[in-house]
Amino acid sequence: MLPRTTTISLLEPKLILQGSVLELTPSVLARYGLKGLVLDVDDTIISTRSAAVPTEVEAWINEVREVVQIALVSNNLSHARIRRIAGVLG
Repeated sequence: MLPRTTTISLLEPKLILQGSVLELTPSVLARYGLKGLVLDVDDTIISTRSAAVPTEVEAWINEVREVVQIALVSNNLSHARIRRIAGVLG
């Protein structure tokens, strides 16, 4: 029998960073057994004042996407901006 997983436990962080999210490498993700990342778009991976995805963020997303699933979240009301960002990040 598999252990019961609650929705709340699925949202509990397994790792909390003190630095930049860009410090998460595939080896760190593997070490902690992480299978997915939920990333807040605004002020986590992109400035709230911009819709342009920095080159280093796009490269990082492409690198870690090979080992984990990525979900982007935002409470930004500009659907067009978020759609554009999601389009760039795939």
